[in-house]
Parts: sequence; C-alpha cells; structure tokens
Amino acid sequence: MKKFKVIYTRVSSAAQSLELQETAAKRYLESIDLSGDEETIIYLSDHDVSATKLKMDQRPKLVDLINLIEEGKVEKLIVYKRDRLARNFYEFVDLTKIFIKNNVEVVYTASNEPPFKNKLALEAFYGMFGQLEGENIRTRTNDARKQYPSRLFGYTRIKEGEQVRYQINEDKRDVILSLFEDFSNVQDGEQFLNFLMVRRKGLNNPEKLFRILSNPFYAGHYETKNGYQILPHVTPIIDLDLFIKGNSKLDEYFS
Repeated sequence: MKKFKVIYTRVSSAAQSLELQETAAKRYLESIDLSGDEETIIYLSDHDVSATKLKMDQRPKLVDLINLIEEGKVEKLIVYKRDRLARNFYEFVDLTKIFIKNNVEVVYTASNEPPFKNKLALEAFYGMFGQLEGENIRTRTNDARKQYPSRLFGYTRIKEGEQVRYQINEDKRDVILSLFEDFSNVQDGEQFLNFLMVRRKGLNNPEKLFRILSNPFYAGHYETKNGYQILPHVTPIIDLDLFIKGNSKLDEYFS
C-alpha cells in the first residue's frame, strides 16, 4: 500500500493566515530533499476552525487525517505545533494514541516545539502545556484575591455584615479531598498520566485541577513570602501537610 506524508495546518479564524505553518512545512520538506515530491504529499488545512469551540469530530480535515492514518496510509505527519492538532488535553491524548498505534512519524516544525516522542505519558505532558499555556498553572494572584476570592470551586462565600466567611460545599468536599490525596500518591510519569485521565465531577480540564492543587486556600491558608498564613474565615477541606506534599509534586513536574 502506498503511504503518504501529510501536512496538516489549522487556524481558528478567517482573518488568520496559514502562511507561517505552510512555510515551515515547506522548509522541512526541503531539508529532507522532498520539496516538489507532490505525489507522496497530502495537504490538509482546517481554515477558520477553532479547536476550543469545535470538538475533534467537527474539524473536517482533522477527521480526514485520522481516517487516512487508521487506513494505514500515513507514514509521516508534519504539523507546526501540538496546539494545531488539539487544545483539549483529552483530545490530544486520543490523537497521540492513534499516532503511536499506527506507527506514524510526527514532525513539529516550530523552532521552539519539543520533538515528538513515541511515549504517551511524555506527549501527554507536552499536550497539557499547550492547553495550560505554561504560566497559567502557577499564576499567583494578589493578596486580596488569595484571601477573599469572589468565588471558588468547593466553597460558598457568605457575607454577614462586614464579615466574609467561606463555607464548604458538601457536594464537592469528597471530590476535592480525593483530588489532593490521589495526587499526593503519584510517583512517576505513568501514574501522573493516569491521574490526569480520571474524570472527576465538576473538574473537566487539567487547568482547573492544577489551580485547585496549587491553592492553599483549601487547607485554610494563603501563601506569603514568609510562608503559609492561616485564614480564620475559611473552613479547610484538607490539612496543610497534604497540600504541601502535593504542591512539592507540582514544583517537580512544572518548575
């Protein structure tokens, strides 16, 4: 069976251009002496197709790509960056599984994009960074928002006169507690991937998971330059030791 090299490109709006992605792909083809070998190259472009608004099966050329791969017709996939394929962590993992299962060589052409690794756990990490956009995981808000957030998953904000207190939402207590406990037990990359793949009620994306895991509010504290300070108006869901144990793992994976 004849196999092809596929160049896949995508932009989210009609006003955006595919030129950067196409140029990078052409330069790669030139670097491996395949420029002009059109008989073995297929171009698939999703133009004006948002990966955040549309699910994987709603992006026509991505669907074509998956079908070609599953038919055994693709030997190499050339893409600018991982986020051109998916913005959703779970979709990216599903795509990576397809690439690995069908022995597709994946080439990312952006200069700062890590090369494809034929290891699901490692690729999942890279895909997650694409969704989280790096610094968003560990963003530190100002002191007022740390101590008195307007809203927070798992808590109800109650104002009594000039006083504000935070009451635990009992429907969410167990899912938050299990989140911290499960993460504190992660020992390696494979376990980390398994942790991320668990679907939890109300926690449907990695960004939300890590915003919770990096917030000492759930232990009834907030972080300052001088360490953790108690928040007397907060009923903690977890103890501070459990938070610190999990937070050290965040530093290990994302520092």
